[in-house]
Amino acid sequence: MKKFNLFLLIINFSFASFTANAALLDFQELEAFSGSIQGIQYTNSGFQLDVLTGNEFHSFGIGDLGYTGSTALSTTGVLTETKLSQSSGGLFDLISIDLALGAPIANSIVTFTNNTGYSQIFSLTGDPFDFTPSVQNYLLDSEFLGSSFVTWTTNSNNLIQFDNIQVNNVSAVPVPAAIYLFATGLAALGLSRKKNIS
Repeated sequence: MKKFNLFLLIINFSFASFTANAALLDFQELEAFSGSIQGIQYTNSGFQLDVLTGNEFHSFGIGDLGYTGSTALSTTGVLTETKLSQSSGGLFDLISIDLALGAPIANSIVTFTNNTGYSQIFSLTGDPFDFTPSVQNYLLDSEFLGSSFVTWTTNSNNLIQFDNIQVNNVSAVPVPAAIYLFATGLAALGLSRKKNIS
């Protein structure tokens, strides 16, 4: 029985390596570099952000007008486009993202598009009488699961902060749960046959 339990444990660990690993891109490591230019490419937790159109990334933190309480990245420019991908080029799930207007005096629309062309639009509402940006958490549709890249574009010249990007690394060849059950059943069958023969 001990051998059987050990065998099941080994199978469990081998199949567990194929599960998704969660990551949160929160940019807290940039807190000391508030307001500085971070270039057109930024890497964090195995994920890469690229400015495709617009100005360079800026860290947005303590001391910046419109700081939301959490260090974020931002881009400015008309119709800016930002791309998110895994540094290794693998598939990932984009679950959610925090967005805020850097100068919340005008409305903006942010459009997310994945590698298949599926799009989801979020509207950010500004208040010309209140310069305090409010952070909103936006959940992405299930079509953003298993993406090779996701881009987001803005429709205005407003500075858009993004933070707390929740993603999952996904195995390039996902293993269905049925294989685990099938392998466990075969192992149990093999051990019971061996026990009956002896």
